[in-house]
Amino acid sequence: MNNKTNLLKETLTDLQANNKTTNDVYWVGSRDGLFVINWESFELIAEKTDYYSGYGAQEIARDLVVVGLNWWLERHEYDGAESWRFKTMPKMAKEWDPFNNVLGNSLKEIGKRCCDNCDAYNNASCRFHVQAACPTYCCLEWEARW
Repeated sequence: MNNKTNLLKETLTDLQANNKTTNDVYWVGSRDGLFVINWESFELIAEKTDYYSGYGAQEIARDLVVVGLNWWLERHEYDGAESWRFKTMPKMAKEWDPFNNVLGNSLKEIGKRCCDNCDAYNNASCRFHVQAACPTYCCLEWEARW
């Protein structure tokens, strides 16, 4: 039983799974771009590279990337089990919100909070903002919300 993974076959499978072909590859090399070859050169190397992709020591260079326009494949490893991970360039939404905090599970969750003074999700229900608008706490709008 052959437990080896062929790097070329693995790479072609991952490209195909993400609707990419070898024609979409701009270059192959190190993540920092200091070592670069074209697809044809990589194909010759990868074709004769068989490795054990299961748990154990990582065998393929951890900084190896296959790069296209606004996407790339990068090596992923967990306890020595290694494979490619497909990544795309993040896109900024047409309508976006600023943030002023990075502590929490995700910016999406943090960004829902109105401010650092509370966990409200918008100005209308934020106790800090309502109190600022009605510092004597007399407005009915504030009392209705709290």
